[in-house]
Amino acid sequence: METKTAAELIEEARLDAERSIKWTAEKSGIALTTFKRKLNGGTDFTVSETLRVARALGVEPFTLLPTGFLPQRAAEVLAA
Repeated sequence: METKTAAELIEEARLDAERSIKWTAEKSGIALTTFKRKLNGGTDFTVSETLRVARALGVEPFTLLPTGFLPQRAAEVLAA
């Protein structure tokens, strides 16, 4: 099973929500240049930033975390 990065999960959620990068960055309180750099893998999203992105996009925060951050059972449920 391939593990997706937080950036990949955030990008998928952003696209599913049909929101622009600029909108998501602004609503999350992250500078646009920083948000773009993080999406491109330049640096990782912090847990706090991930929480803010989740709130902006209206998704559960745990859905934006790589499976290594989740208890095994939660990871299995997400993979199903």
